[in-house]
Amino acid sequence: MSDHGCSVLLVEDDADFLFITTAHLTSFGHTVVSVPSVHEALEHLGRRHGDFDVVLLDLGLPDTTGLDGVRATTESSGTPVVVYTADPRASLRRAAEELGASAVLVKGEATPEVLDRAIRGAATTAGPIRSAPFSTPDVFAAYDGPEPAIRDTCEVLALTTGFDRWAFVRPVASIEVVLVRVGPGDELRNGAHVRWTTDIPPAADIEAGELVGPATIARNGDHDVHVARAVLAPVELDPGVRGTLVGWTHDADVHPTELATRTIAHAARGIATFHELGRQRDGALRRADIAGNAASVDVLTKLGNRRAFDAYLRAEEDRCVRHEHGGVVFVVDLDRLKQVNDTDGHGAGDRYLRAAAIALNEAIRPTDVVFRIGGDEFATIAVQSDIADAPGIEERMRQQLDAHGVDASIGWAARPPESTLLQAFAAADDAMYRQKVERRATRAERSDS
Repeated sequence: MSDHGCSVLLVEDDADFLFITTAHLTSFGHTVVSVPSVHEALEHLGRRHGDFDVVLLDLGLPDTTGLDGVRATTESSGTPVVVYTADPRASLRRAAEELGASAVLVKGEATPEVLDRAIRGAATTAGPIRSAPFSTPDVFAAYDGPEPAIRDTCEVLALTTGFDRWAFVRPVASIEVVLVRVGPGDELRNGAHVRWTTDIPPAADIEAGELVGPATIARNGDHDVHVARAVLAPVELDPGVRGTLVGWTHDADVHPTELATRTIAHAARGIATFHELGRQRDGALRRADIAGNAASVDVLTKLGNRRAFDAYLRAEEDRCVRHEHGGVVFVVDLDRLKQVNDTDGHGAGDRYLRAAAIALNEAIRPTDVVFRIGGDEFATIAVQSDIADAPGIEERMRQQLDAHGVDASIGWAARPPESTLLQAFAAADDAMYRQKVERRATRAERSDS
C-alpha cells in the first residue's frame, strides 16, 4: 500500500457497477485493475504475486456461484479479500467471513467512504482470516451453490469409471460455461466458454450415460476438443435450465461397464437433488435471517415487513440481472379485515391476519418467502419462475386461503427481460386492485339480487 492508496484487483462483471466502483476507489487515491471472473483474478494474482493489496470481489460471477469465488480467492493467495455484493443476508456475511473475507459490504448500502475504509482496513491486516482445516461447517451458512458437490462427484467418477477427465457445463447468460473441471490436461478449462459440436446431442435430448466417440465434442475458442470416447449425463439444476456432466478420455481402449454407466446416471441425479435441497435450505435461511432481525419482522404474523421486502426485492433483482432468471411478484390483499375488526373486534382481526400468513406460507415453494407489507397486504416473489408458473402458484394460494377461511384478492406480474422486479411489483399491485374492485362489484350484485 502506498502513502496515498491501495492497489485493488476489482472482480466485477457488471459494467455499471464496474464504472461506479472504479470511480469511487480512484477518487480516494486507490489504483484499480479490473477483471470479470474469478478465473482471471486468480491468473492475475498468480502472475503478479504481491502487486495487489486487496481483492474486491463481487459474488454471482459467470464462472462461480455463491461463495465459491471467496473460497477460491482466499485459498489461492494471501491477498485480503473484501466481498462486495447486492445480497444483504446476514448468513451470507457470516459464511464469507468464515471463509476468510476481511469484510462484506452490500451494494447500494455501503457509502464510498465505507468502501474506502474497508479497503484500507483490509490492506493493513496480516491477511485473510482462514477457517481451521477440517473444522465443522456452520450448518447455518448460506448455500454456496452446487459446485463443491459437482467437483467431489467428478473426482469420484474419474477414479471409478475409466474416464479420467470430467467437467460440468451449463448455460449462463446464453453461453455454455465450464463451471467445474477435474483431471489432467487443459481441455475445457474451468471458466471457459465452449460450443458443443454436432457430435453432441442437444442437452434436452441427452440420456444419462450416453456414449459418443471418437469425436470432436466441443470448441473452446479456436481450439477443438478431440476425444477417443466421451460419456454424457444431463443435470437439471434450475427449472428449465439443463447442464451437462461430461467425462472423456483419449484412450480408445476404454469401454465403460454397465455399472459405470449406472453410476454416472445416479451421480447426475444426485447432483440435481443436492442442489434442490440446498435451494430449499437457502429459502429457510432467508426466512431465518428476517426472523433474526427485529427491525425487519412484523410482530403479529412473524413475517418479514415492508423494509425486509424492499431489501429482498433488490437482492432478487440483482440475481435476475446477473443470471438472466425470471421472477413473478404476487400481491395479496385481504378482503374482509375491516368487517372482521368492526364485527368481532381487533382480536379476531389479528387472528384473521395470522391465518392469512399461515395459509400463504403453506402455499408457496420452500425457496420463496412471504412478507406482510401493509395493514392487510402481503407479497411474495416466486424466484426463478415465469408467466407459465404463475397460475399454478395463484391457485395454491387461493386453495390455502379458502381452507383457512380467508377471503383475498390476488394480483401477480412476471418480470420480463427488459423490465425489473420493482416494475413487476407495481404491476402486480395494480392487478390485485383490479381484482379487488371486480370482487367488490360481484358481491354488490349478489346482495342486490
